[in-house]
Amino acid sequence: MPSNYYDIDAILADEQLLTCRSQFDFDHLGPYLDSEITSSHVPKNTKLVLPMWAVSRWLSLGYVQVTVLPPSYSPKFLSNLEADPSHVNLRRKNPYFFLAGRRLVSLLRKQQQQPGRVNNRFQEAANELQNMLLKLYTGSRFRRVLDLAMAGGEDPEDEDNLTTLERHLFRAGASAVAASTEYRYYSKQKPVKKLGKRQRLA
Repeated sequence: MPSNYYDIDAILADEQLLTCRSQFDFDHLGPYLDSEITSSHVPKNTKLVLPMWAVSRWLSLGYVQVTVLPPSYSPKFLSNLEADPSHVNLRRKNPYFFLAGRRLVSLLRKQQQQPGRVNNRFQEAANELQNMLLKLYTGSRFRRVLDLAMAGGEDPEDEDNLTTLERHLFRAGASAVAASTEYRYYSKQKPVKKLGKRQRLA
């Protein structure tokens, strides 16, 4: 479940699809679990593609296990992203890249806590993803977002390349810049001198 149940961005981020494997047989649920499954019976170890919100609950119950990371969080993509993070269009890959990534880290660690589910590969993947998310959000991409906000973000394409979380940061920065500019403008204006009683009666 999203950290804030009524946060629309968190809800949409939880729609990220994950590839899993069933941990035992399912009956009467085949087509409901995955549109590609035609049989009502789902044998153990069947590949399932489920949204993150469903995986979160079912993983806690031991029903499924995440087996493959989404393409936008794969080691190969993260390696390429690290080479030039500020110019990669993350929004095209996943508009909720940071929000869904944070949830994915949490799910992978939750999976590691399940009895008999320890997998060093996924433990390392969770650690690497967390470090990458922090590095991206506080590094060159963060500086680029602030630069765009300071410049007024005149080019609409600049904002189109930002993830949802980065857009919030950009708009907050742009709003602060506008408020600062307005304050400096009005602080230079001469105050209106109030008329005395005799001047008003004249």
